[in-house]
Amino acid sequence: MFKQIKLEVFTPSELFFSEEVRMVVCTTTLGKEGFMAGHSWACKLLEEGELWIRKEEGQEFIKAYLSDGYVDVKDSIKIFTDEARWLTEC
Repeated sequence: MFKQIKLEVFTPSELFFSEEVRMVVCTTTLGKEGFMAGHSWACKLLEEGELWIRKEEGQEFIKAYLSDGYVDVKDSIKIFTDEARWLTEC
């Protein structure tokens, strides 16, 4: 079984997403970067782009649009952004 990690996506008006996930890919200032359970701690600036979320191994990614912000990776992954909206079904 693959490890999962808690992902929370916050906007100024709501908690947009909060679930255990397998993998997250987002657009940082260095390009597309992926994060999974066990990743070294990081705090990275985000650029406007897509957020890809894989809830379970083997499942398709669900996708959302994010404006700029930042991602904080520790024992969980927290994303803070001004705007988030779904591009595909959850």
